[in-house]
Amino acid sequence: DRLQLRLRRVEQGSSVPVLERPSPSGTLDLPDEFDSARDVISDAIEAAARDESVPAAFPRGALVYFNRLGQGLSDDESIEFRSPQESSGPRYTQQTRKTLLAGQMNYQRDTTVLGWVTEVDAELMRFQLRRVNAPAISARIDAVTFDEVKSALAPTGEGPQVSVSGVGVFDRNDVLVRFDSVHELTFEDAVDALSDAVSAVVVDEGWFDGDGGATDPEVVRRAQALLAAIVASGAPQPRVFPVPDGGVQAEWTVGDREISVAVEPGGGLYVISVDITSGVSEDASLAEDDPAPVLRLVLPDAS
Repeated sequence: DRLQLRLRRVEQGSSVPVLERPSPSGTLDLPDEFDSARDVISDAIEAAARDESVPAAFPRGALVYFNRLGQGLSDDESIEFRSPQESSGPRYTQQTRKTLLAGQMNYQRDTTVLGWVTEVDAELMRFQLRRVNAPAISARIDAVTFDEVKSALAPTGEGPQVSVSGVGVFDRNDVLVRFDSVHELTFEDAVDALSDAVSAVVVDEGWFDGDGGATDPEVVRRAQALLAAIVASGAPQPRVFPVPDGGVQAEWTVGDREISVAVEPGGGLYVISVDITSGVSEDASLAEDDPAPVLRLVLPDAS
């Protein structure tokens, strides 16, 4: 009850709020355990900023509390811990937060990812999110977002692409492993989402276990234009992958058929349709980037 913080002022610049701790009325302004705690925390943050070990004075069991502090900080934002006698102090950023939490198994921070809803568990109030070129993850939902998640669900995850924002759980290698809570789920424009999906699979030389060519920039341009035209005509979103020759491949599941389109370096365009029940396949090399032959396979019932 003796600890209070108040907003003293907002400095110019990028809106810098300054918090101060007033002295309780009727008491002398002498250092106490709160001042000592402030200094211990500041020393730990300063050490993390220099990539040094946490000082011995900091109780290691309290490192877990940094998990809650700064979850919503952007990469270009910071919290400055400035003592009354100093004009500046150590800055707490997402990077120093990661350093302080490096000894923990997981840590949390606000994040946003794109993907497709592939499964909804109403009993556990969770859904699965398939991402571009990354493992699928689970996310916890509540009654507010449940209907939105259901409306995004489609077989094999080929429904509308969604943007999911919330509190993500990351491992010590900074890999997102799940969402502990979802703040917002929004639908992405189909054509824009397709363009983002192609951009997300661009890879560098040696990406395939030391082999594999870098994605050809001209392939990216052609794939974005061709697949955008296909999706704009009513086709579902495809799954998109890089291929070792520097090309891009898109795949659809339509009934019992798997349909693939490969955009290859040098101008090649290859289409294959496989009946997974009978094993019968048909393929063709297209002379130009015409979406019509692909649409006839992906949307066989379209007039």
